[in-house]
Amino acid sequence: MNTRYLLFSFLVLLAGCAGSAQQFIVSDSYSEIDDTTTLTILPYGNVVIPGLWEKIKKSNSSYEHWFRNADSTVILITLALPSNYEVYDGSKLASENLYAHYKWESDYVKEAGRKVVEIHVDREKNFVLWSSSIGEAYRLSLYGLKSDRLYKLAIDKSNWFEAEQREFLIDLYERN
Repeated sequence: MNTRYLLFSFLVLLAGCAGSAQQFIVSDSYSEIDDTTTLTILPYGNVVIPGLWEKIKKSNSSYEHWFRNADSTVILITLALPSNYEVYDGSKLASENLYAHYKWESDYVKEAGRKVVEIHVDREKNFVLWSSSIGEAYRLSLYGLKSDRLYKLAIDKSNWFEAEQREFLIDLYERN
C-alpha cells in the first residue's frame, strides 16, 4: 500500500480522536515467555497480571476490565487518572485523594446494601485494602494511587483463601 496513503489515513484518524473528550487504546495480551497477561490502557499505561487471564467483560463508562483464569477466579482492574472521578480534589495530597475515593466508593456500596470492611490502609505504599459483601457475594478490593494513576483492583469470584487473595492483590499493585 502507498506509504503516503497510510500516513494520511493515520493523521485523519488522529484528528478525529482529538475532538473527543477522552480516547483510549485498550488491548490485552498473554506472554508465554513471562507467563503474564498485560492489560494496556493508553495513555495511562499497563497492568501486568501473573499467569494466563482471559478478558471476559469491560465497561467503557467506569474504565473496568474483568478477567478470568483457568480456575475461574474473576478479577477486576481499573487504571485511570484520579481526576476522572468527581471526588478528586487537586488541592489535596495523593493519600488524601485516595482515601476520599475509597470512602466515596465504599459509601456508595453501603447504600446499595452491602457490608463494607476496611481491612488495611498502607500510607507508605498508598493503598487501601477493603471488602464488600452481601449474602454469598464477596469482593476483595485494593485501591491504590501511584505515579498519578488510580489503580482499582478486585477479586470478585475465587476459590482462593482470603489470605491468598490479599497477597495476590498487593503483589499485583506493587508490581505495576
